[in-house]
Amino acid sequence: MSSGSFDSLSSSEDDDIPHSKIINTSTTSFHLQMENSDSGSDDGSKTVDIGTSIQEKGSSESPLRKKQRNAVLAPLDLSAPSVQFMPGACGGPADMDTPISIRRRLTSTPIAFHTSAAHNNVNMESVNELMKRMMDAQTEILMKTLTDQGEKIEELHQLIQRIDLHAGAQKKGNKRAVHVPVHIKQAVRDAYRHSTTENNLIWACKTAAGSILKYSSEENKELSEAICLYVKGQFPTTEEGVIKTGIETYFNTIKQRRQMEEDGKKASHNRKMVLYGRKNRKLQNRVKALQAKKLPVPEEDKIMKAMKIDFMSSEDSDSEDETRLITRPLPWVSKDFKSYMDKLDSKYQRQLNAQGKKLRSKRVVGRPSERPCPNKSQDLSWVFA
Repeated sequence: MSSGSFDSLSSSEDDDIPHSKIINTSTTSFHLQMENSDSGSDDGSKTVDIGTSIQEKGSSESPLRKKQRNAVLAPLDLSAPSVQFMPGACGGPADMDTPISIRRRLTSTPIAFHTSAAHNNVNMESVNELMKRMMDAQTEILMKTLTDQGEKIEELHQLIQRIDLHAGAQKKGNKRAVHVPVHIKQAVRDAYRHSTTENNLIWACKTAAGSILKYSSEENKELSEAICLYVKGQFPTTEEGVIKTGIETYFNTIKQRRQMEEDGKKASHNRKMVLYGRKNRKLQNRVKALQAKKLPVPEEDKIMKAMKIDFMSSEDSDSEDETRLITRPLPWVSKDFKSYMDKLDSKYQRQLNAQGKKLRSKRVVGRPSERPCPNKSQDLSWVFA
């Protein structure tokens, strides 16, 4: 094919070529096979062999077409390991991702991943520590709140109790007092004396367990009904409520009287126990001093036989000075026995430490004791005067 035919072919638009394909390429030439319906050849196609000499073109070829033609005719270097496209290649935008930038991004990804993972671990530890502190703070606040609520509940209970007591006192004070005439009071006393002497009835103020009883309790019902019947027989027009009020008043009087008697007996019993305890403590102290004195055996046995609580003088509390005791000497003991006891008391006081001496009460001699002399025995005759 002549060069004029190739010029006319290359100057035509791409759309005018029905179908085209490259059937062979090399470093020196390539073959272009075209299908042409207008050709008069038998196979309906023709092959154009274009050498390197066709690269020389006339001045009428445009720069863009020349650039495109050179790109088509440029030999391919298949020995290169890879093709790298720089930004802006083939007219593409400069910010387009290229294999270099993609490879660079893939290479840096593992480093960024490990850095992010380590950062996440640090963040999780910080979050766990922060959550622990928050939980501890919330627990402390909750415990303090519960304690405050418990104290407030206790205060409310106490307030309710005071209100109940005040309301009960007001209710009791608002109760209309029943007036009991003098003759009814006297009739109640007479009925009580008659029932106790004739019928052997008696009011019980306490149970065996110590519970307080009333005049209307089951234990006292028989005597209370007998008194009410007696008074009503003498004064039939008197209301039963007035009689029962008189019975209740007299029952409270009897109960207070018995309580005072019991308190007096208890006080006397307590005083006797205190005196007995002091005499017993004095006896034990003298025995310790005798054992520490290391006397001859016969003499120690003699004194030890006289170590009895009946031979110990009593010590009363001083009403004017609670820090001292009043010793009541026994008038029927001998001088020898008294001398031995004084020596033992001195020995015991010397054995006390500073604290014991400070706690020991001061003794003063009072009037002689009125305790009777016990039975004299032959082996203890030296004890008595």
